[in-house]
Amino acid sequence: MADQFQILLSLPPCSASDYAEREQRPFPAWYACSDPVGSHLDSGGGTAWLLHQAWQRQRQDAADLSFGDWLSQSRKVLIHAGGESRRTPAYAASGKALVPMPVWRWSHGQHLEQTLLELQLPFMRGVLRDAPEDIVLAVASGDVLLRGAIPAVPPCDVACLGVWSTPEQASRHGVFFCRRDEQEQLAFALQKPSRETVCELVEKHNFLLDTGLWLFSRRAVMALMRKCGWDEAQGGFPDGPRSYSLYGSWGEAMGTTPSRPDAALADFRCVVLPLAPGAFNHFGTSRELVQTTVAIQNSRIEQSQNAGHFPRHPGIITQNAVIGGALHGDNHSIWIENSHVPVGWQLASDHVITGVPVNDWQLTLPAGVCLDVVPVGDHQYCLRFYGMDDAFRGALGDHGTRWLGQSAGQWFQDRGLSIADCDLDPAQDIQQAALFPMVDAITADTGHFLQWLCSIHGAAMSVRGATAAASSQRPALNTPAELAGAAGGEACVRSADAVIGADFAAFYRCCPRLSASDLAAQANLKRLKAQRRFFLKANFAPLLASRKRGFFYQLDLQRTAKLAAGLGIAAPVAENGAGENGQDPLWPARDAMFRAEMIFCQGRHDDADRERARAMSILREAMIAQASAAPVNPHSTLNDEQILWARSPVRLDLAGGWTDTPPQCLFHGGRVLNLAVELNGQPPLQCFIRRSETPEIVLRSIDLGGELRLQDYAELRQFTQVGGSFAIPKAALALCGFLPEFNVSPARTLREQLQAWGGGLELTMLSAVPKGSGLGTSSILAATILGALNDACGLGWQHQELLFRTLVLEQLLTTGGGWQDQVGGVLPSIKLVESRPGLEQRLAINWLPERMIAEHANRDMMLYYTGITRVAKGILHTVARRMFLNDHEQLGILQEIGDLATQGAQAVQIGDWQGLGKTINRSGVLNGVLDAATYPPAIVAILDRIGDHLAGAKLLGAGGGGYLLLMAKSEDAANRIRAELNGNPPNKLAHFVHFALSNTGMQTTRS
Repeated sequence: MADQFQILLSLPPCSASDYAEREQRPFPAWYACSDPVGSHLDSGGGTAWLLHQAWQRQRQDAADLSFGDWLSQSRKVLIHAGGESRRTPAYAASGKALVPMPVWRWSHGQHLEQTLLELQLPFMRGVLRDAPEDIVLAVASGDVLLRGAIPAVPPCDVACLGVWSTPEQASRHGVFFCRRDEQEQLAFALQKPSRETVCELVEKHNFLLDTGLWLFSRRAVMALMRKCGWDEAQGGFPDGPRSYSLYGSWGEAMGTTPSRPDAALADFRCVVLPLAPGAFNHFGTSRELVQTTVAIQNSRIEQSQNAGHFPRHPGIITQNAVIGGALHGDNHSIWIENSHVPVGWQLASDHVITGVPVNDWQLTLPAGVCLDVVPVGDHQYCLRFYGMDDAFRGALGDHGTRWLGQSAGQWFQDRGLSIADCDLDPAQDIQQAALFPMVDAITADTGHFLQWLCSIHGAAMSVRGATAAASSQRPALNTPAELAGAAGGEACVRSADAVIGADFAAFYRCCPRLSASDLAAQANLKRLKAQRRFFLKANFAPLLASRKRGFFYQLDLQRTAKLAAGLGIAAPVAENGAGENGQDPLWPARDAMFRAEMIFCQGRHDDADRERARAMSILREAMIAQASAAPVNPHSTLNDEQILWARSPVRLDLAGGWTDTPPQCLFHGGRVLNLAVELNGQPPLQCFIRRSETPEIVLRSIDLGGELRLQDYAELRQFTQVGGSFAIPKAALALCGFLPEFNVSPARTLREQLQAWGGGLELTMLSAVPKGSGLGTSSILAATILGALNDACGLGWQHQELLFRTLVLEQLLTTGGGWQDQVGGVLPSIKLVESRPGLEQRLAINWLPERMIAEHANRDMMLYYTGITRVAKGILHTVARRMFLNDHEQLGILQEIGDLATQGAQAVQIGDWQGLGKTINRSGVLNGVLDAATYPPAIVAILDRIGDHLAGAKLLGAGGGGYLLLMAKSEDAANRIRAELNGNPPNKLAHFVHFALSNTGMQTTRS
């Protein structure tokens, strides 16, 4: 039931060639290629070529697969991450979508080796997932990150996502214009219109900037292929793929009044979907690498509960880097990645420093100078130096062409060189000019040479001084392996590089050099990745040592543990105390679960199981401590022969289940949409209490037919056996003060405690619902028993306290359920329930109108007992473990599940039956993604039989219980469903059950 997506990447040649192996991204889920060598296909032609190549690769496994059938197999996300990347040269070779990205300090579930691509995909997948079925392709730019709410996509051929902006910004981008009376429909698009043009057009039009994310229907994809020379009969490009601009030629031909009409596209419907402010984040230039990253890091300061926890980011981004004190308070706007910046460096501002191997240089970088050391071949390095705002565009000899922030020709003049002396063509585009020298090793001489290369003042010397010559004789570090083998961090012994020599100008004239284009094609990305992992390992020890602070326990800890194991990092020593601020009692639980994952990765599976159990025990004890910190003094409020009767409905969970489960709700809060219902005219969960003369506790179960007498504390404590007939009432009695740890004035024995209470206690319970039903039976029965005891013992608990004590009760039982079941049954009707993060889960109840549910109940909203049941404890523990570990995929699913609760509530408020059906259906799908066993084959077979008639369906309960909630498309469809399932039931227990909204919730009365 999982969503199917295929990720297609257009990358530079040296990155595409071994992408699958290098990044462990196997086909068919992933596919990468580059445009044909020497071609200039532009965005449209490149899209068509990549689609064709991915299809051809699939045909190696299925020769008869047509292009159209392949297009329909799964939805495609196509990202253009190739190109020359002139304005972000540091990552031109790997591709702009593969820029390493730091962990957002407010995030959860990110990881230390993430790239921009991994941050881009959730939004793109979400847009495609929610789009109409005939939308098959999303095309996006590799240097844009979109975040925030996902817009609804109406039926269309092409959907373009835009952001509101100003006329000044519009002059630098593609711009969509929509008539004010047709705000969703594209009127026309323009490329970089002048400010004056935009201001003139806004009298009758709204305008939005193009974000680069476009959605295409199958029909639109085929039209685009034809525009690029595709012959459907031949299944290829007879004359090769044509150059075609997607954002230019295609975009300007779209709309109701296109700026460049095209008859072949005239009847295409194109819509423009606006995104919220802050959704568009561009990484298209070196400066934007820093500015956009800092802006995102600072984006949630005002939203933080404790603003002091997230002070404004200083504007210095460091990743996979070893820095030896080269930074100070005056530095800003600096990006350092995959580099060694030792104490001898002096930095200013506006730097991008990438790929610098281990060194002991004395190097001063002037403001605005960037440095990139690129491995080439098996052992060589290329030294690329450039200005922060260099565009790498224009003829090398043109005075207006900038290099290092000045005229390119000025650089040569300052060093006693000329363009001609260096065998360079002044008419050649600077991107193609061989400017960047190659060296065979990284030595102290390399640092002096770099200082000469990077100085931007007129005093640059072409011959190093005596001091530099002397210092060059010091041993220098060359490779990560040498640093790892150096004792005490000292430089290993190497001879100085004799090739550079004393005359830097002479060396520059004669040495091998590469252009920016050459580097994009020849960089050794495997060497670059090996160096990145070396620096990451060097960062790991201090990261672990300071894990009580900062973002460490917000990482995807499972992936972090695997990474640590791969780097040979040992598991840290167990921690038992709270975090340094003493405000996180669950910190030791996170630590234990992380240690368990590291131990598991080392092959010590039994030890890992014990550590996982310790983590769950810490969680359990922390929650139980909340109850034991507020002990009670039970005393009988019952008269002789008086019987107290408590009864509750069950709950139907529509959306949000799992977000209410510890530790998820404790870390992130929860959101649940559910309703309380009676079955066959009765509240099915009931409890009776009466006082007796004999000082003992008598427990009875009507449905199970059992009885148990308790006469001492030891017997009462035996409530941790899952499935035990009387575990729930035992735990409830404990919480109500019948065990010493929960009593204000504990007695020595249970007999004395009962005498203080007022005599013996008889408790009889009834559950008229099959076990494992998925209707929250166990939790609601627990809440009903607690509610009855609350009344009988004069405890004075209000609903909030009763609901929280039920949550604690499930921790006592070790089942670890959430709060939504008891909320669903104790409180009446239909409601959206929310909680904030924290151990003390206080719930906000948002009551919703009953009209739509009441009208549709038992008509086209049906409750069907499948006769198939499950017990959810094993599922709960598996999912809870991943909650502790901030599993990235699961966090995304849980976020969407919570969002569905809000969407479903909105559908109920406005009476949108189809919208509610879609929400419930998606909620069921996501439950199946969390646990594939949620929908066993027998259940899938039922749904397949009636699927054509359904607006939505969901197995109720987080663990996939025995009741199906079915929402038919219409009353006639509902009749067809009943006829099908009644005429041919899947088993002898399956049947429809009458239900009705409960307007009372839990009730307690006395005889």
